[in-house]
Amino acid sequence: MHSFPKPPRAIQLSGVFCLCLTLLLLTGCDKRPATETWKPRSTSGQVEHEQASAPIDAPRPLDHPVTGKLPARFVSYNLRNYLTMVRHDDDKKSMRSKPEKEITALISVLTKAQPDVLGVCEIGTQADLDNLQDRLEANGLELPHSHLCSGSDPYRRQAILSRYPITVSPKPNINFQMDGRNFQMFRGILDVSIQLPGGPVRFLGVHLKSKRKVPEYDEELMRRHEAYLLAQHLAKLGDHPALLLYGDFNDTKRSTSIRSITKHLKPLNLKDKDLSTWTHYWEYQDVYSRFDYIFVSKRLEKRINHAKSHIISSPEVRKASDHRPLYVEIN
Repeated sequence: MHSFPKPPRAIQLSGVFCLCLTLLLLTGCDKRPATETWKPRSTSGQVEHEQASAPIDAPRPLDHPVTGKLPARFVSYNLRNYLTMVRHDDDKKSMRSKPEKEITALISVLTKAQPDVLGVCEIGTQADLDNLQDRLEANGLELPHSHLCSGSDPYRRQAILSRYPITVSPKPNINFQMDGRNFQMFRGILDVSIQLPGGPVRFLGVHLKSKRKVPEYDEELMRRHEAYLLAQHLAKLGDHPALLLYGDFNDTKRSTSIRSITKHLKPLNLKDKDLSTWTHYWEYQDVYSRFDYIFVSKRLEKRINHAKSHIISSPEVRKASDHRPLYVEIN
């Protein structure tokens, strides 16, 4: 769903009205031709907390198919606080951005993977997203189209970056009640469609409540409520021809949260080069877990290159984040 300027107020003089209307029509269209040489950067422009009334169907094929090589490469990555926050250094607290050594490693990981579409968790503001795009572009990875998505968390958001234009769907319902109180999903549900060289794909991104204990509520119950809202949205989409769900689910595959999703989509069994499946490392407890997943619809699974899809593992990955990125090729 693209955002357009509001129409001008009624003007008495017809000549002025026509002029304003002409200008509106010229500026209201923000689509750009799909080519390999995009330079202008585009954002979705959607108001993050806007609640739309109805979902949209899968995008219609473009009049002129996008140009690009097959397979298309997709990476899902929890960036570990790519934002300004209180950080500890030698027992001192101060507001700082993500450490430069972590960013350098992160950019190295992504530029080696060369994704055509990149879905991320734990990004901060639009300025943080712009910073990430600038750094990637400076290192040879141009992803000029982007969309930033948020829920009730004022600091951590989701985003998707793409080589190809992004169409944003109406925002799914993210409101629920728990223990008699009103809540919103912390990071919402990112819902966009992208026309890839092999056909359109609808991408859904989530970052469910972490396992960190809090005094205000039961974190597991919160995560189950968020997963239930996601499952409701998946049910509304039905047997979608090309649906890919990704993100940090903060739970294991036998949990209630994950099982509510596998009723609708199939998880990809991704592994690293050593056949390990963990995606998150909790250093404090020395615990390795699989919290990050990619799920696909039945028909999209036929377009997945399973042999090339994997969990990215390298020394830079350990420096960049406490999560490992997931890599998938789509024909």
